[in-house]
Amino acid sequence: MTAVGPAHLETMGPVENIARIKGDLVAALTPGGQAILNADDPRVLAMRERVPTHAGRVWTVSVAGRDDADIAASAVSYGPDGARFTVRDDTGETAEVHTRLLGQHNVLNVLLAVAAGRAMGLRLRQIAHAVARIEPVAHRLALRTENGVTVIDDAFNSNPIGARNAVDILGQMAVPEGGRRVVVTPGMVEMGEREAELNRAFGEDIARALTQPGDLAVLVGRKQTAPIREGLAAAGFPAERVHTAASFFEARDLLAGLLHDGDVVLYENDLPDTYSE
Repeated sequence: MTAVGPAHLETMGPVENIARIKGDLVAALTPGGQAILNADDPRVLAMRERVPTHAGRVWTVSVAGRDDADIAASAVSYGPDGARFTVRDDTGETAEVHTRLLGQHNVLNVLLAVAAGRAMGLRLRQIAHAVARIEPVAHRLALRTENGVTVIDDAFNSNPIGARNAVDILGQMAVPEGGRRVVVTPGMVEMGEREAELNRAFGEDIARALTQPGDLAVLVGRKQTAPIREGLAAAGFPAERVHTAASFFEARDLLAGLLHDGDVVLYENDLPDTYSE
């Protein structure tokens, strides 16, 4: 069980209803069945009280490194080759884990997989070896290198939570001396009456992530990214480090003259040509 969040509110009602209905899955465990719970989510952790007495083991995992969790992560870092962190299992054994997947949500996914592997009798080091071979989904925080520049391709994402997570990851990326962090984005569309508000907040998120001198924001579309510029300005981001292009093709031409070895570029959302200005 990964999380209980504010999804499906229209059909399922309050978050408490979602927690109860998801908890029904845990309550329905057959004899010997095992549950793996995200201990960092209080509503998920509370589900262990609903595990039947005839069920098997309840496993808990924690990205936050909880001492009472069966499987926990610590020392999470991001670099051009992906994420690295230490995993402690239920026996107290530790292993250094490397994965090309980025983001805290993927660290959680790895821990859940570790728990599933341990439940089936695998050793932690076996699991860590397999995790290193996992390939990211195309255009979903996918890593690649182009001419000495690290690219984080998150072109298929366009929701506020995912966009915030992506720029947070960019801000945590280790870069060599002289390297810069660059975000390229047209912002978010089809957000209804909250679109301007959400894009302003996104601009503030970008400013918080791009804190080093030389870090750049490249915005695609002058009109649609106006709220992002407002958010950047409100957060004190220097105007001279903001560039605007009419399309992604123009943005790529601009980047060709700006980027150099050691830079890290996040492509956040890629709108159809109909949005080009």
